[in-house]
Amino acid sequence: MSENFKQQRPYEQENYPVSPEIIYYGDRKFNYKVIQEGVYLQISQMQHTEAPNYFPIPDNYIIQTTWGRGGNCRTVQCSIYYIEEIPHYLICFGDNFQYQVVSAQSLFDASVELHKVSFNLKLYFYYFKKKLQRRFFNTYIIFY
Repeated sequence: MSENFKQQRPYEQENYPVSPEIIYYGDRKFNYKVIQEGVYLQISQMQHTEAPNYFPIPDNYIIQTTWGRGGNCRTVQCSIYYIEEIPHYLICFGDNFQYQVVSAQSLFDASVELHKVSFNLKLYFYYFKKKLQRRFFNTYIIFY
């Protein structure tokens, strides 16, 4: 590795709570927008993240995350809701957040499901588009 190359440490640029926007710079750039802060339940009902950080997990927390550039930009809306004292992690995606995945295990599990579903949706739309093109092409040839 060159002496001139120095890897920059990840950092956040934010003025929260004055502005709901938080920009994270690391290997990639992520833009976060806090939609709803959420509330912290009573200690006896609240769950925590795993060690070593062990942060409390709020209820009714909603944030939008955007990454990518130009036409390859993606935004998801992530929420945490408690149901019977268990946090459920909901990720909504699509143009109007019309698709969703949920996990009662962890946000990581929800993100794995998101990647599975979004990959399958991409395949579905790819084949659907090809099928439409084939139909149009066949119709075009018949009427040509």
